[in-house]
Amino acid sequence: MGHMRGAWAVLGLALAASGCEPGEIVPAIDSASGIELGTGDQFEPLDDDAPLDVVLGIQGGYHVVGNALISGYIPQPVLGGGGGEVRFELIAYDGIPLNIDSGAIQNGLEEHPDGTYTCSPGHHVLIGVQPSELDGTPAEFRVLMPGGEGEMMTDSRRVVLRFAHP
Repeated sequence: MGHMRGAWAVLGLALAASGCEPGEIVPAIDSASGIELGTGDQFEPLDDDAPLDVVLGIQGGYHVVGNALISGYIPQPVLGGGGGEVRFELIAYDGIPLNIDSGAIQNGLEEHPDGTYTCSPGHHVLIGVQPSELDGTPAEFRVLMPGGEGEMMTDSRRVVLRFAHP
């Protein structure tokens, strides 16, 4: 835990030197740290303008699968701290949210040997619109996660929704 205090001390010095106010979002000191949006029960990177399947869940209801690759720090859910939830949002280009759940991951994170974390398995984001109405629709897919000092780590992709017929 001593190395973590040292890292926060370095962060404090960097904030002071950069002129940032407490609570401001600042870039990570280590450019290798951050969060990357993906999909799949096992993390798959997601490119801009990629298709994102809308599928029928086993309990009914339609969803898309979000996943995230977290690197460079230990996320709050792993440490057992409160409020460190990874969230997913699916927003139509007219600004209307398409997900009907809060987007919080309930299934935890998996640590990998290289020190990264992914959702275990991917999070099924419930959709409140009939999938036939979404087929071919462009949308923004986002992942959000609070960092250790309250800053918000985010990533997003433009996607094209695709109804995956059963």
